[in-house]
Amino acid sequence: MKEEVDDVFMPEDVDLYQRYWAARADASVPMPDLEEEDYTALVNICMMKQEYDKGMSVLDEALGRYPNDDELQLCKVELLAATEKTDEAFKLLDELDAWYPNNEERLAVRAGLYMSQERYEEAEQLFRQYESLGGDAGVAAAGLAQCLAVRGQRMEGFRKICQYLKSEPDSPEVCNRFIVWAIEWEMLSEAAEVLHKMTAEQPYNKYLWKLLYEICEMLEDHEGAKEANEYTLAIDPDDYEAHGRRILYSDTCDAALVEDSFSRFQPEKWTDTQRFYFYSIMADYYADHQQPERELFYIRELMKEPLDDLETAALNYRLASRTFKRDDVAAIREALAYFRTAAEASRRMDRHLDGMLISDIHRGMGQCLLLLGEEADGLAALREAWRISSANEVAVFDYFMNLCILDKLDQALQDIELGLSEEADNARYQLMKGVILHYMNKPNQAETCFKTAFIADPELVAIAKEGMPEIMELPNLQRILKELE
Repeated sequence: MKEEVDDVFMPEDVDLYQRYWAARADASVPMPDLEEEDYTALVNICMMKQEYDKGMSVLDEALGRYPNDDELQLCKVELLAATEKTDEAFKLLDELDAWYPNNEERLAVRAGLYMSQERYEEAEQLFRQYESLGGDAGVAAAGLAQCLAVRGQRMEGFRKICQYLKSEPDSPEVCNRFIVWAIEWEMLSEAAEVLHKMTAEQPYNKYLWKLLYEICEMLEDHEGAKEANEYTLAIDPDDYEAHGRRILYSDTCDAALVEDSFSRFQPEKWTDTQRFYFYSIMADYYADHQQPERELFYIRELMKEPLDDLETAALNYRLASRTFKRDDVAAIREALAYFRTAAEASRRMDRHLDGMLISDIHRGMGQCLLLLGEEADGLAALREAWRISSANEVAVFDYFMNLCILDKLDQALQDIELGLSEEADNARYQLMKGVILHYMNKPNQAETCFKTAFIADPELVAIAKEGMPEIMELPNLQRILKELE
């Protein structure tokens, strides 16, 4: 799939962004001729990509050419706010308001600045003023709802976003905003109640049924979700998303309905987004039905589509995991190639985007390399998996157990001490330290660590019995477990 920025901005704006920065990087590349609105688009893309220094350099250039452009000045306010230069943002807003007060866009921006300073009463007044001047209803509803909610008027805030939904129930954008708010404020049950009433009043509004499907799914009301999905298809028999959902519910649907949904898919006539959705659904369907070859086929079809780095990493990781077979050298080598492609994509990602996935990718690489006899590289990959995400319990276990098995006990002890220096209360680290000390033939010290770990987290007993049964059968450990009963 395309980058998020490509979904928000027009293709010509994205192309302009690329050409502009290519020209800034290389004097031989011609600089595009830019109008005020072009600069605004460039700055907004920079802000969305969190490229704040780039955005400010574009603004400096733009305001040098168009110093009195209101939109560019407002962009500067938003950029100053995004970089926590709030005082400068307020000062510039004041200067703009001196020339033309009560501009609706500036009211919303100022209200947002007040909210960042937790000045919610003042923000509420500005949002109400913004609403009365005909500002964007969604911005007004979201702002007012949040101002009310943080001041203890949660239900009043929720009613505000419900009013917004009722004002434009046929708008996919409004429906999407509604569900985001319902999730953010943990009001899914209340949202479901509202939607049940609205679908009863407007039974032919497919957007409301689709919204009810999403809410029911999150509430794990699968029967309610299935019913909402069938209503969607009754209204629009060609809704490809609803057909995909029906396939996912295939085990509890009439076989003829499922067959109808299969026949509706025509990937050769669809957009990238539609094909990506269909291939994802089919891969999941065959995974659920234990048909790995068909699952792999659709994963490979997915990989022919335009992908961002996260999708590239996730799909290659999935393909590697399905390909990996511990007793088949050819399959291990093939899996390693997929893991490496996933790792290459992950290096271009922000680790905070999906640290667990990136950790698992390195863990898979490490497993393959060890099985292929590449010990040093394998251990390095496993260590990287641990360092990327210490919350990845499997990665922690794999790394330290392999060090013990390969008799790299000094390295193991050094690294577990590193872990404990960072997370002194990590019970799993204490457990692994006990294992290391056991292999180092230091039973008394090992016993202390085991006892500390099991007292801190009793659930580790079951995990340890499953992951290292031989160690857990040791007499001193059996005695510890009896003492803790």
